[in-house]
Amino acid sequence: MTLLLVPPPPHDPALPALPTALDGAAMAAIIASHLDDCRSGALELLECRPIYVRYKPGTSCLVQYGLTFRLSDGSRLETEGGVRLGDRDRTRELWSGPMLARTVARTARRHPGPPQPRVALIDELDAVLQLLPVDRQLPALVTLTARPSLRRSLARALTGADHGLHISRPVVVRYRPGRKALVRAQLKTQDRTVLYVKTYADDRASRVAALSTALVERCLPVARLAAVLPDVQGLAHEQAPGTRLADLVDVARFGAASALTGETLARLHAASMPSMDVAPAISETRLVRDAARTVARLIPALESRVTRLSDRIARRLDDLETRTTIIHGDFYDDQVLVDETGVTFIDFDEARFGDPRVDVADFIAHVSARWGADAGVNAREAFLDAYLGSHGRSTGSDMAGFEAAALLRMAVGPFRRLEPDWPVAIERLVSLSEEALDGTRTTGTTPLAHDEALPQIREVLDPPTMQRHLRTALGLSVDVRDVTLVRHKPGRRCTIRFDLLDAAGQPRVLFGKVYASGRAARVDATLRAFAGASPVPGLRLPHPVGCIGSLHLVLQEAVTGTPITERLLAGDTGLGGAIAAALAGFHRSGARLDRRHAPLDEVTPLVARVDRFAMELPALVDSARAVLEEVGPAIRRHGDSWRYMPIHRDLYHDNILASGDGLAFLDLDDAAMGEPAVDIANVSAHLVLLAIQGPVAREAIVRVRSDFLDAAISSDPMLDARLVRDLEVATLLRLATIHGPRRDGHKIADALLDAAHDRLASRSVAA
Repeated sequence: MTLLLVPPPPHDPALPALPTALDGAAMAAIIASHLDDCRSGALELLECRPIYVRYKPGTSCLVQYGLTFRLSDGSRLETEGGVRLGDRDRTRELWSGPMLARTVARTARRHPGPPQPRVALIDELDAVLQLLPVDRQLPALVTLTARPSLRRSLARALTGADHGLHISRPVVVRYRPGRKALVRAQLKTQDRTVLYVKTYADDRASRVAALSTALVERCLPVARLAAVLPDVQGLAHEQAPGTRLADLVDVARFGAASALTGETLARLHAASMPSMDVAPAISETRLVRDAARTVARLIPALESRVTRLSDRIARRLDDLETRTTIIHGDFYDDQVLVDETGVTFIDFDEARFGDPRVDVADFIAHVSARWGADAGVNAREAFLDAYLGSHGRSTGSDMAGFEAAALLRMAVGPFRRLEPDWPVAIERLVSLSEEALDGTRTTGTTPLAHDEALPQIREVLDPPTMQRHLRTALGLSVDVRDVTLVRHKPGRRCTIRFDLLDAAGQPRVLFGKVYASGRAARVDATLRAFAGASPVPGLRLPHPVGCIGSLHLVLQEAVTGTPITERLLAGDTGLGGAIAAALAGFHRSGARLDRRHAPLDEVTPLVARVDRFAMELPALVDSARAVLEEVGPAIRRHGDSWRYMPIHRDLYHDNILASGDGLAFLDLDDAAMGEPAVDIANVSAHLVLLAIQGPVAREAIVRVRSDFLDAAISSDPMLDARLVRDLEVATLLRLATIHGPRRDGHKIADALLDAAHDRLASRSVAA
């Protein structure tokens, strides 16, 4: 017999039997003495492994075990079971209640093999032992683990009849006593479809099923729902292709898959579904404080430390403007499948309304905890870069607070999983949480320290050093409270948030960009040119604070608002005219910029893009080349009428914020003197893309695009509508080459190229 020892928590007067329940050797002897088959010699209990707990200090504790038996013929039997400590009255009620008796009787009929019976009253613990498939809170487990009854349940759901379906023997692949269980079975059909059937103790099955269906309709890569099984409070999903991201051991593969994961998570968060029936939002602050109290109870020496930490996290989160959308709710590398075509998300059991930064923080916190030091750097930043690039910069604001919260919530995990070194593992996660909040992390999650193209970043990330720079170089009388990474493009640039206190003690937020090149001075000059130009009613732009040349750092005031993407996907049709009016004012602001953007600057990069596209997606290259051959010369022909006015050059929905004060345009890095039609075409083409990606809101987005184009053309008598059309075609081609290589990107690229051909054929900008 193998004896597995798990350190118990400090003595809990309300649960005096807890140390015994966590002692595998002691429990093996106790369980064997209470099972008839063990007493008779029909079974020998070889091993009892405590594998999971749900602990409420001073109240109750559920302990789950993995059990290995040897049968009389020498074969082995693996199963699981559990006991719940802490409520004598509940124990007696459970033991004497009719529901347990009925479940035991059903189990004996459908599972006549050993051990029998699969329940026992453990007097030493004052608890009831329940062995699979007996679980009073999950009575459907008896049905799901017996092949005939599971076959009937699936047949009724899939074919409408009680017969005609054949399946393999069902196998329990994941089980949490009293909560939920996951069973695997294979249909004996030509395609041998594998189904995962899940049953719940509560009524969430219908909600999870509705959400899964809605996500598939929005072209998101999630496991496909096969059936809802109301008779077992469950549902069935088809097996999704791929390997769990958590199982990848190659750092490079993990990093590449993390980028796809970030991009896909951004699409999930952008899929506005305000009427979807999911769980309500949960206070992140409350979860953090609950985790701190549990850690303090498990390791009293950490009490003052985790209390201070949770207070600081709570203050940080309470200061933030919250955003709400449907989130996964339990998002990390175990919930992502990876194959050669991309990623698939699974397990939406905890989906709810919440701040999207919760999902982002959960993922990067797990990456930091798993990989440590240098190994997780690229994966973490690949994920963040892809997510923020797809979902807008504002979502990345103050990720430090959310990551610290995620790490502190995770700190209970090592004890919950009964890891042998759980005290050490908990303290490590507490330290990671502190480092994430303080911005003092020197290994593991400060990747910029390893970016050879950005050596100055060590200074920028250090609050005391930045305080000196802000005071001496820019004359700002401020105290630097926090420095937070928002976005990083390795080898190119990064965006950083600075939380300050001014001379009057009032909070102030600045955003800075650090460049590998010498762009900082030019970007600062661009911001100052717009700040000194004519103000545009209803439009806000980033206000310049200054440039620190030695750091290649440009600073600007924070711009409030949320990306209009959410409103567009929610069906808001009132934005088209407002965007056109703000953009017209931007073009007429009178700002004088040093850079010029000519027709060739639009056409020349497309040639290289299409050449790469030929290797990445050869099936569509003929269509792409046909667009390029027609639109390239068309744009060049507009050279004589090309105007030079201030243009944004990268304006689309994720760079436009909305608030009560109107709109704001972000990211003026590429602004230049050029043709206003460039911006109009870029906004319009991106709305075409958004309508393809968000088919539920397509009609509303099409209307916004139409209103935008009508207003933009009517507001500028000198605007050539044919040029807008040609530039939009070029932008659609560029977007096709960007999205084509991504998962399911060939469908998006094909649709974008079809739209480009339609516009060329119609000769109309509004096609």
